[in-house]
Amino acid sequence: MKPLRLLSLLLLLLVAFGEPPVLPDTSLDGLWFKVNIKAKGRAILEDGSDIFKGSLTMPGFLQVVLNEAAGTGNGAPPTTAYALDLWTETSPDTFTLATSANVDVVVSTGTDYIAPDAVLFPSVEDTALSLRATLLLHVKRDKDGNVTGGKVSTLGCEVFFGTQPGLFLYGGAKLTGKAVDEADLPFTP
Repeated sequence: MKPLRLLSLLLLLLVAFGEPPVLPDTSLDGLWFKVNIKAKGRAILEDGSDIFKGSLTMPGFLQVVLNEAAGTGNGAPPTTAYALDLWTETSPDTFTLATSANVDVVVSTGTDYIAPDAVLFPSVEDTALSLRATLLLHVKRDKDGNVTGGKVSTLGCEVFFGTQPGLFLYGGAKLTGKAVDEADLPFTP
């Protein structure tokens, strides 16, 4: 009878105090991806006189940075707060931090992570995009669990505003890339 009372007490305590907090998954911190953004949709001339199919491509580098100030999400599924920093080439061999998005990255299998609702504003010279994306981060790990590589891709992405000289662009986009070592970057962050 005593074990039954003890089990009842433990269940009561679990309900009263909730589940133990989920520890943040910090393994993505400092991960870099060489990315390419391909946007396509409808282009509108600045004066509104014509609408036609348009597209553009924008290369860059995406860094995943642990956002310790934001802490860990307490919802289900468990999340860890990261900043997604997108660097673009503003002139030959000059890279600049174009945008940073704070995202609660969904912690899943340890190899696949989802970054929902990332709002990014990449720009190169006189071309700029405003994107709302859900990203899939797939990482490879060694036998000790350390991240050794990976890929990033979009599960969905909207171009809710884009500009190029003389026109505006609306539509969709794909962001794809592979993990790179920070030592191999063509710039110093």
